[in-house]
Amino acid sequence: FGFEQQSDWTVVQNATLGTDSQNKVQGSKALAAVNASGYGVFQSRAFTSTEVGPVSNRLAISVYIPRPQPNPYWTGDLQMSVTCPKKNINNAYIGYQSLTNLFGERYNCIEFQIPAPLASSLSSGFTDCRLSIALNVSNGAGTFLFDNMAFVQ
Repeated sequence: FGFEQQSDWTVVQNATLGTDSQNKVQGSKALAAVNASGYGVFQSRAFTSTEVGPVSNRLAISVYIPRPQPNPYWTGDLQMSVTCPKKNINNAYIGYQSLTNLFGERYNCIEFQIPAPLASSLSSGFTDCRLSIALNVSNGAGTFLFDNMAFVQ
């Protein structure tokens, strides 16, 4: 699950994507949801199980949270879902995590517990999955960065 190639990700709704080669966790770049404002969704290109390694029931992603936030009491939310047409998985909900009370101006590792039936289906291999990331933040929340996504073994 790399973020080095901006072309691996497309905007589905209300987001502007870019890359950042200076502020990253690993690899050469991080993906930036530039000027995040409101509810935005972006989606990966189709990927195979051989590209992501062994699947587990936990998925981690590093998220950089800009400061200051327009609303000091609510930073936002992050949601993930997956679509794998050949496995009859359509927009299957992986989970939701609040970004409130996390560290600002740095990366935070956020973990999602994948529902057991979905993790089981994915662990048997796949060829055509797309991951969707939804970022819901206040208007004018700034530039959030995403990097270092992987299944936790």
